[in-house]
Amino acid sequence: MDGGNYWEDVYRHAKTEDLPWYYAGLDADVKAAIRGLGAKRGRFLDLGTGPGTQAVGLAKLGFDVVGVDISRTAISKARARARAGNAKIRFIVDNILDTALKPKQFDFILDRGVFHTMKPEGRMRFIRTIRRLLKADGVYLMKCFSTKTPGTWGPHRFTKGMIKEYFGKYFEIVSIRDSLFQGKFGDRPKTLFCVMKPR
Repeated sequence: MDGGNYWEDVYRHAKTEDLPWYYAGLDADVKAAIRGLGAKRGRFLDLGTGPGTQAVGLAKLGFDVVGVDISRTAISKARARARAGNAKIRFIVDNILDTALKPKQFDFILDRGVFHTMKPEGRMRFIRTIRRLLKADGVYLMKCFSTKTPGTWGPHRFTKGMIKEYFGKYFEIVSIRDSLFQGKFGDRPKTLFCVMKPR
């Protein structure tokens, strides 16, 4: 599910506003985390930016935002959204598993649904990459599907224990809490929302 051709097909053939994960505003958990951290400025990386809704929301709060996605069509749509919203954002086509981004340049990284699409064999590489991109005092915000969401459709599902096992070597896990995925899903999927800092 983490392949570039898959995501390019999704964004090329679907109406953006009909995608299950589409949410026009800034995710409520992200908003609350930023408020809790007392963060008002800094450089944000929006991973898997898709249509750019979260990037635009972050830019409107005053952050310097870079949005990346493996899909060229998604980046094109995100740029159009930013222009329409008069938001200054740098959008880049990039594969996070083979990223061209330079290390230690981000104060914050937002991952609203990227880690949970990673194949098992790519997860530790992903985690090491995220750790490398963050500044020493940076913060990683991550939302993923929880095992409390029934069924096997869509992304991989995780427990709090699994998150600690995967990330614990490279990150101090500040908090993990149960939440929901805001979007166009019929029944909003149950998620874990995590706040982490590099070790």
